[in-house]
Order: sequence, then C-alpha cells, then structure tokens
Amino acid sequence: MGTPSLDSMKGQDEYKAIGSRSDEAVFTIQEGSDLKVEIGRAVRINYHNREFIAETLAQASPRKMAKDLGISIKEANKLRIYLLKRLEREDRARFMQQIRIFDLKEALDGLGFDDSVEFLSIFPSGSLIGLLVSSGISFSERMRVGEKAEALAKYMMERGLFRFISLDMDPDRLYVDDNGILREAKGLVNMIARLHLGGLSTREVVNELRDRIFLTSEKVKSNQLNPMRYLALENGILDLQEFRFVSPDDVRDKDGRRHYFTKVLDAYVDPEFIDKVRNGEIELDYFRKGEFLPSIERFYLEEDGKAGINFLMLQDMMGSILAPVSMRLISFIVGPPRTGKTLLLNSVKGALGDLCLSTSLNQLMEDMFTRAEILGSRVIVSSEEISEKKVDVDELKKIVGGDVLAERPIYSTLRQQEENPIKIIVAGNRLPRFSKLDEGSLDRIRIIRTNNPLSPDEADPSLVSKVKEWKNEVIQFMLWNMRRIQLLNYRIADIDPLEKYQLITILSNPLKDYVDTCLARDPNGREYAKDLYEAYLEYAREKGVREIVGRNKFYDYLSDFFTSGYYHKDKVFLGVRIREEWISGRAGSPSSLKMEY
Repeated sequence: MGTPSLDSMKGQDEYKAIGSRSDEAVFTIQEGSDLKVEIGRAVRINYHNREFIAETLAQASPRKMAKDLGISIKEANKLRIYLLKRLEREDRARFMQQIRIFDLKEALDGLGFDDSVEFLSIFPSGSLIGLLVSSGISFSERMRVGEKAEALAKYMMERGLFRFISLDMDPDRLYVDDNGILREAKGLVNMIARLHLGGLSTREVVNELRDRIFLTSEKVKSNQLNPMRYLALENGILDLQEFRFVSPDDVRDKDGRRHYFTKVLDAYVDPEFIDKVRNGEIELDYFRKGEFLPSIERFYLEEDGKAGINFLMLQDMMGSILAPVSMRLISFIVGPPRTGKTLLLNSVKGALGDLCLSTSLNQLMEDMFTRAEILGSRVIVSSEEISEKKVDVDELKKIVGGDVLAERPIYSTLRQQEENPIKIIVAGNRLPRFSKLDEGSLDRIRIIRTNNPLSPDEADPSLVSKVKEWKNEVIQFMLWNMRRIQLLNYRIADIDPLEKYQLITILSNPLKDYVDTCLARDPNGREYAKDLYEAYLEYAREKGVREIVGRNKFYDYLSDFFTSGYYHKDKVFLGVRIREEWISGRAGSPSSLKMEY
C-alpha cells in the first residue's frame, strides 16, 4: 500500500478517529479522506474511494479485501488485525461479534504461514468452537483424549486448512507447507487446538492431535529438500537457472515430485532488479553507488589502484556462492591485517543467514554434528588463526565435490542431499598447510590476495555495525556476479597452476609472518641459522604465538624462503638479514664469510 495512513497504524492516538459503543448502530474509524471504516451489522471499508464489504472483520477474505481496495494481501491482513485490536481495546462486545468466523479457509485465503499465525493469535481460547458445532461435531469432558483429537484432526483434513508435511529423515517433527517453505507446525497445532477446544485442549489432546495429523501428512524424502537450482526468498522462489521468480508448484524434479525448502534466505529481492540483471541492464558501477563494494574494493586492487586478477577472482567467488551448480570451489582470502577479510566474511554471513555455515576447518574435518549442519547450506566460511595441523584436502574435496552429501549423526536417521552446491571460503593472514597437493586439489583452490591495508587512522570500527544494513546490497552483488559467470558457462578466473603451487608453498608456511616482520631480503646478507631462530623466539614471545616451531622444523620452513648452507659446521642462510629491531644476543654476522653448500 505504501501510504502512511495504513503503514503507521500503532495506536488510536495517531488517528482522528471517532468510536461509538456497541449499543449504537455503527462503530466508525476515520482518518482524513483516505480511510473510513464503518462496523455495524456488516463491515464497510472505504480506502481512496475503493470499497470492501464483509459480514465480519474476521471472516473477510484477505485476498478479496486486497483486490477490492487495491492493496497487497499482507497489507489487507494487517489492516484487519489493526481494526480487530482497536475494537478489542475500545468495544469488547463488538470485538466478540467481529471475530465470528463461518469458513476458516476463506478467512485465511492468500495468507502465508506467519501472517496466518499472526491473525489467529488475536483470537481468545475457544473462540472457534462454533465452527465445530456447525459441522455437527460436539465435544464434552466425557470424551476420551483420542476421540477429541480424532474429531479435530478429521475436521482439519476435510477442510484442507493447512498442508502438513513430515520428513523421512526427521520422524519427530511435523511441518506446514508455506508456499514451498516448510515451517515447524508445533506452535500452530497448539493454537488450533486452543481456539477450537478451549479448556478441553489439554497437553495430552494436543500431543494426540499432532500424532493423528502426522499419520495423514504428506511424506517427503530428504532428496526433495532445498534443490540447488532454486533460492527461497522472503518474497518468493527464484529460479537461479532461468533467473526469474516461479510458482512454488513449479519447483519439481524430473519425476514431477514437489520440492520444498527448510532453509530460506530471509531477504526481499526486487523482481525488477532480477529482470534488469537478466536483460543485461546492470553494470559493476551500479554497486559502487552503494556502501558494501566501496568498503571492500580497495583491498583487492593492485598497487596502482587498478582492478586485476584478485578483484576478478573476488567477483567470481561472490558469484559462485549462489550458483545452482557444483563448482568444486575452495577460496582462500589471504593478506595482512586490516585488509577487510573479516569484514567481507561477516558481510556474507549477515546476508545469507541460515544458508551460510560459519565454522573452523578443524571442526569441519572432525565434528560429525558440524558436518550434519552443512545440509541445505550454500557456503561454508571460516576466519581463524591458522594452526600447524594439516588440512585434509581429500575431505575438503568431498564436501565441495558435487557428490551426494550424507550424514548420520549419533542416534539419528541418515540425512542426505543429492545436489551439493557447497563452496568453502577461508580467510586468514596465511594459508593452512595441506596434506597433499595434486592436480585435482589445485584445480579446486583459488587464492585471492588482499592489499592496501588500512592505517590505524583509516580504520573505521563503525563498519562492523553496518554489515546488517548491507544485506540487500551483498545479495544483489552475489546474484549479479552469479549471472555473469553463468553466461560464461561458470568458467572463472585463476592463476597459472605452477604459480599457484609456489604461492601455496610460501603462503602456507607458518614462518611467513615472522619473515615479513623480522627479516629483510638482502642479496649480500647472510645470517647464522641459530641467530635467526633466536630472533624467531623473540618474535613468538612478543606476538603471543601459540604453536612455537622447533629448531629443526624452523630451518626446514625457512628454506622455503632462503637458500641455506654451512660455514664450517655452522648452518647459515643466504640473502637475508635480521632487521635491527629484532637483533638479540647474536653470535656475530657471517655476512662476510664464504658460503659452503
């Protein structure tokens, strides 16, 4: 509706409204010339010279009200709820008249799950018992628990009030179909029993009612859940392959079976934006007008300020997240502190909600309960201090490999997802060490390097709190990039495999930060290995390094950066010198000594 008169309904003090008592003919609410409501023997609503008439407010069909008044179904329902609450405060007798319902299905016509629950929650206990009586069903204290539950369950099924679903992998829960999205039904079942049975609605009756509904519910298999081709949004279901919104009834597999969603992206995506992206009417500069991209872009540009391979790989990574295909992608964002790595990951997490699993690599490898949470997600993100423990590349390849994901947590049924769209994003100051690196591993890995760190004066702590405000921007950026790489048949940017292997060797080295901080490259420089190790221990103490590398391991790791040799019996490294601020108790510089290899 978009008008202040209906969007801002919060209390009678905001309105120039007049109300009459229930013993008078009509109760009137008027706001200027836009909205006039007359509640008497019938309900008459006039909004912008459009009129709607119903027998009672509760019985008014939200779909018909929306059509007659030229507003949305959601706004029609909110107007109805507002008017009922207004009557409840000001004229209780008339309120009780206006909550009369003769056909509950019509009263809920067009409403989603949340709106239905919001509407029903204003009704007093037992207020819908008349519906049962008019259907020829009577209840008494003498009836058994099973008889009460059976009668109410039969009444609900015959009238098709809600579509109940149960899952083969989760036999303890009952769900309601909310336009393709499965909502847990426990609270709704409790509410239905309370409204129809009043004081006869005991815990035993509710539990029995739930069991009766469960037996007649539609049985759905785990491979009918969260199809990766589609994205369930607040305002509908987006077909990511065709890049257009579709009806929930169209979300089916090749055998015609309906598919459902247990994970939803809680965001509104403007259909006009989708149309413009599909038609190629949006360019990168569109996103530079917002706040998200300008806040992170500088960290992925080259030293000359121009976009290069790192910025392109960032775009591809963002586009891969919602891509409806298995891209077998593991992205590592690596760079010095204050280069927006955590800010980027927090933006992704804030935008995707339940579709994003945030965990550590170690948990992902070892914790079966964490692995079970992957099902239905689109991306796994990890921002952590990299440990010395090697990452099992084969396990990561299984997760992003596009094969069937299946988990059986302790005391639980096997759960699986046949379509696996999972991608992994890890951010850190260096790369983890891998168990092995073969051609298949290198093909899956992308290394995105950050540059241009902020100075302490440039750092803006307020950006952390703005992440939630960027939600729609981030989602739009993901979708735009997804469509971009989709048109390229999902071919994404990468660096040369040999260069990548060498980069991984350096960036995964646990001494990388020490080398960057304490050492300087010098063609004529030479240092005793024991002095380099002493400088490392001093660095580790000052920086609070948790896992200190032993002397022999230290020498092995340092060999990735500098050539080593011997002077007599003393090990030395060539092409390096210790920065002056880290010199402590040195045995003397061998820089003028002849190297022996």
